[in-house]
Amino acid sequence: MGFSKTSIFRTLSNMTEKRWVLKPDPGPIRKELARIFSISETTARIIATRLPEPSEEAVDAYLHPSMTQLHSPWGMVDMKQAVERLLRAIRGKESIVIYGDYDADGVTATALLCRVFQVLGHAVKYYLPDRLAEGYGLSESFVMQAKNDNVKVVVTVDCGISDFAEVTALQENGIDVIITDHHEPGSEELPPAYAVINPKRQGSTYPFRDLAGVGVAFKLAWALCEQVSKSAKVTPKLRKTLLEVLSYVSLGTITDVAPLLEENRIFARFGLERLVHSAYPGLSALLDISGLNNKTLSPRDVSFALGPRINAAGRMRDARLALELLLSDNELDARESANKINQENITRQRLCRKTYEEARCQVLDEINLDKSLAVVVVGEDWHEGIIGIVASRLVDEFKRPSVVIALSSDNLRGKGSARSIPGLHLYKAMSYSRQRFESFGGHEMAAGFSLMRDQIEPFRQEFNNQCRRQIEEGWLGPELTIDAEMRLSNICEGLAAELQLLEPFGQGNQSPLFLSHHIKVAGNPQIMGADGKHFSFYASQDRTAFRAVVFNRIDWLNKISHGAGYWDIVYEIRTNDYYTPPRIELNIVDMRPS
Repeated sequence: MGFSKTSIFRTLSNMTEKRWVLKPDPGPIRKELARIFSISETTARIIATRLPEPSEEAVDAYLHPSMTQLHSPWGMVDMKQAVERLLRAIRGKESIVIYGDYDADGVTATALLCRVFQVLGHAVKYYLPDRLAEGYGLSESFVMQAKNDNVKVVVTVDCGISDFAEVTALQENGIDVIITDHHEPGSEELPPAYAVINPKRQGSTYPFRDLAGVGVAFKLAWALCEQVSKSAKVTPKLRKTLLEVLSYVSLGTITDVAPLLEENRIFARFGLERLVHSAYPGLSALLDISGLNNKTLSPRDVSFALGPRINAAGRMRDARLALELLLSDNELDARESANKINQENITRQRLCRKTYEEARCQVLDEINLDKSLAVVVVGEDWHEGIIGIVASRLVDEFKRPSVVIALSSDNLRGKGSARSIPGLHLYKAMSYSRQRFESFGGHEMAAGFSLMRDQIEPFRQEFNNQCRRQIEEGWLGPELTIDAEMRLSNICEGLAAELQLLEPFGQGNQSPLFLSHHIKVAGNPQIMGADGKHFSFYASQDRTAFRAVVFNRIDWLNKISHGAGYWDIVYEIRTNDYYTPPRIELNIVDMRPS
């Protein structure tokens, strides 16, 4: 039975309420893993439900990640011919260009290969496309420039897998193209490149397919260093370089929201350690301008402080600003570059706020939210580089799939960015209008496109209809996946220490969530933060109490103040190092009156 109109909109309006889903108990293996690894059954349960096959070997690798667990780069299709072609170019002093993308993944991948070729004694050039003028991927203007500059080899990073025409043109002009990419191929037919290195390509048997673009670039660099060293054990100089560029790998992998599983988890774990103590002045300056010097870094620091600054350069002006920072070997130059991209980030934040307010007003003034299942807004002076961020914020406020379209200066066409809600497959909904787009790409939760202005209104209607169809066919709403139920009396320093073994936490390897029922709010809650949007209280159960912290949900405090004294809470267990000795605290993710 399909949803009624009323029930659909009630579902949308209630999407702040998450459905709590408790992971099933894995059974006897929980006790077995606890015994083998001398850990609590709680930690064993978390690990067992996170691994596809929780064998003793897999659990040991998860608890004790090591660089030796990385897969050989030679397992990737076309790796051998790519390395042989690059070595021939090095020996023949041929011109090599690294062609990257303008986001953090592409910029870090470009920096990585530039560093490795520098150590190999071969100066390469790089090219990052202009986001607004050239768009994503290989551009026609680059093809012409490469031909005129007598380039012999182009290595793409974080792009190229869908650039059939451009790769064909380069190859026909005697320029060999080596594609390194991690995006899904658009079809079974690959561009006619000299080599295509992509763990997602058809026929690939590489064991891990979810590398970021910078991870694929690292594999090429690793194989190249082995071949130069004529041994699986690379020379000390090259080994030092490969370890040092792990800082780039962690930065790009985390910012690109790649799942922190298997190889990506290893890259994040050891790359963050390298990032803190990086020998590259640019990275030190980036940490300093972000207020993160002399601090143990987490993926959250990368996601909310470092990554946005790298991305801001490509969004607002020129991604080369960020690349020059990463490649800087002079402390004064590095500080100057860091200040520039920090200013771009401030400008990006200000522009995001302004555009969001304009888009929000358009929604409230022009869209009937009692009839529209999707939000589609259009602006004449909106910056293309930030419309994806604005779309995400509209989703957060209006609980609907949201599309933000920035019109060109002549108002004849628009570029759009779309974001979805849990349970609605955005790419499928938008594919119905594919014939209206000049360009289109995306996945379940995000998409981008361009179209003529006279196609916007028909697209709006079709998109709304397709969203309605999907919602009527299935359950819609966010879920909160909980790792285990817990009595507060079972929380201790030993468990907190064990949970740290599961780090780094991030996409695909989230910080464990626990559920406790009938928790008493003890004492008087305290408001926190300059804006008064956060608060803390003491959660009490079984004569045990922990300080609990709540961010951005002051409405819960209002319910507590009006007499709701017992709550069911979902939380993370955190260790607050501010105190001596450190204290265990609960970071509240969701809560409901018992």
